[in-house]
Amino acid sequence: MFDWIASIFKYPMQWFYSFTGSYVLSLILFALLVRILFLPMSIHQQKLQIKGAKLRPRIAIIEKKYEGRTDPESRQQMQSEIMDLQQKEGYSPLSGCLPMLLQFPVIIGLYQIIRKPLTFLMDVSNETVTAIIESVKATVGGLEKYASTNFDSLMEDQISLIQIIRENNLSLSAVENAPTTFPDLSFFGLVDMGPMPAFFNWLLLIPVLTFALAYGSMKLTRKLNPAPTAGQTADAAASNKIMEISMPIMSAVFTFWVPGAVGFYWLIGYLFSMLQTVLLAKLMPMPTFTDEEIRQYEKEMKASKAISRQAASQQARIRSRHHIDDDDYETAPPPPSQKGKSTKTPSGIEAAPRKKD
Repeated sequence: MFDWIASIFKYPMQWFYSFTGSYVLSLILFALLVRILFLPMSIHQQKLQIKGAKLRPRIAIIEKKYEGRTDPESRQQMQSEIMDLQQKEGYSPLSGCLPMLLQFPVIIGLYQIIRKPLTFLMDVSNETVTAIIESVKATVGGLEKYASTNFDSLMEDQISLIQIIRENNLSLSAVENAPTTFPDLSFFGLVDMGPMPAFFNWLLLIPVLTFALAYGSMKLTRKLNPAPTAGQTADAAASNKIMEISMPIMSAVFTFWVPGAVGFYWLIGYLFSMLQTVLLAKLMPMPTFTDEEIRQYEKEMKASKAISRQAASQQARIRSRHHIDDDDYETAPPPPSQKGKSTKTPSGIEAAPRKKD
């Protein structure tokens, strides 16, 4: 499935490389294209956040009502009131999850394009790539330098495969349909982006910058598009703080396990994400409320509840009066007697028919 998605989106990457001649520059343009591709979903998410932000004053009023009450029943009642308010206004915090789930397979497919330049950039068949891997393994597989290398994984990690071929100046003339040239993986001829980052070399900048941009992106998003804190406990708030630092750390660690070119693509993705966040915040700003507006909301909510209680009480009285006649008898009253016909008394004795006048 992922390769099928990649087979569709490989053409823009090929086009970028055809006129730039630089794999790194093509990555920058491709990352920009991906951000534009997901822009409609980002706009939808921004609108959803704005809708949620408009409810925050009323949610804050509900939270204030339950302030200091930490028992489970009170917390559950507070959450119930908040959910009723959100449902009444047509807002669901979970409605933003579906677009994110739809993006996931596309992101994985696009990631395949980055990791497999032989397949998707140079249109080398899987059979030929497999033959190249077998040839490389037969040539350098016995060297101590590659003792820990998993050659089977090179089908997915083709940047590392190209790096091994270049490091050892290997000839692929014996492999049918093998390419004679490979993409330039250097950063404008200055730094080779094929190896994995390591300490005490220039590629160490990739994990460092990835951490900085990932952390900055999260902080910027929280500042410009603060998430609702309805019913948030102290533990939940602490978890959010931990996530703010743990997620960027994980992103930085992952860049040590992939070639520099892949880490560079992630880094550029974070940069474009920050620019998009600022742009959407300027064009579609979050609503802000003054203390006076919040107090006015509180008055309106109290008045609305008072009217609702009054209406419910009035309806109950009307219903009570309506059911008096129905509830007077446990059983239906006996039908009226008909002239000329005998009826039975409650004791079971048949009463004599009434005479006509």
